[in-house]
Amino acid sequence: MRTVMADLGSKQDAFGLIHADLHLDNALFDGDAVRLILDDFIATRYVAFGLWFAGMAQVNPAFAADLPKVMAWIERSLDRLL
Repeated sequence: MRTVMADLGSKQDAFGLIHADLHLDNALFDGDAVRLILDDFIATRYVAFGLWFAGMAQVNPAFAADLPKVMAWIERSLDRLL
């Protein structure tokens, strides 16, 4: 890691925003290789959450009661993103 960081340099053009989701849970390790999972298309996360929540609403009355509110929130969020 030190070698990689040193190769990047220390000038302003070598630094920028750090991905907020950059942690070890979002890294794939294969021998000496490390690949990061950067979820840049967050809209897919909202869709997946909506599908999960709708599924839970089929079997859980508390989820069913909140379903319209949650789906409206997801719709507003997607409207802002897309």
